[in-house]
Amino acid sequence: PHHILRENPLASGAGADRMSTGMKMSFGKPIGLAAQVRKGKKIIEISVDPQNVATAKLALKRAASKFPCACRIVEA
Repeated sequence: PHHILRENPLASGAGADRMSTGMKMSFGKPIGLAAQVRKGKKIIEISVDPQNVATAKLALKRAASKFPCACRIVEA
């Protein structure tokens, strides 16, 4: 499950009242997606050969730094 992130840009300053419609039809333009993830759920699961485990862990460590939450790598 995910949410579609939307933005309703509002202008400020002189003349802004002539450009903006305020909150009328304020659904906005889609600007991205956000996943609904609960604590303890898997975000990424990969399967690699035994000789590539170190490379996969490095790749997951780099990917984890891109997420806005704390992540841990579990080898099963």
